[in-house]
Amino acid sequence: MPTEVPIKIPSEGLSDNEVHLKTKMIKLDQSNWVQWSFQMENYLTARQYNDLLMPPSETQKKNAKFNQKNSSALSLLWGCVSTELEGVLLDNRTSFYDTWEALGKICGKNSIVVTCKAFFEIMSLKNEPETSLQIHIHSFQKMFACYNSITVNKELGVSISPVMAVAMFIQSLNNNRELTGLIQTL
Repeated sequence: MPTEVPIKIPSEGLSDNEVHLKTKMIKLDQSNWVQWSFQMENYLTARQYNDLLMPPSETQKKNAKFNQKNSSALSLLWGCVSTELEGVLLDNRTSFYDTWEALGKICGKNSIVVTCKAFFEIMSLKNEPETSLQIHIHSFQKMFACYNSITVNKELGVSISPVMAVAMFIQSLNNNRELTGLIQTL
């Protein structure tokens, strides 16, 4: 199980003396880029830091608010990466985007192996009888979203159509006879 670390970053417009949002983030290592980057992207987007995931313009580099967000996000990374990857943070200490790209490269972001791993995780998902359907659906959606996030801008990624996604979900139900009626209504 990946290590989880509590992180906090101030919400937009709050001073350091005010309420901070807290969450748990898995620590990035060389084997969990897909899950970690998906979680980090959502975290940054929720706090309106998603502009840091794109190369900064010259105007942004001169903007004090952007630079503060960049520094906050870089500080956040120190608590969210494993010790083995701290050298990447040191090598890219001024730009969150450059650090993000370097971490992705080292962790196989554009690797066919990472893409296949995400695909096979979906394909191997099986509903356990003691697991509620709601939890199983949530697990499938999470895996599917992770797969889509790593294949969205890749030439080697295979898009999964909605029909194929439904077929994969039905397969994950393991021919559960109790769910036959539900499946037939899809």
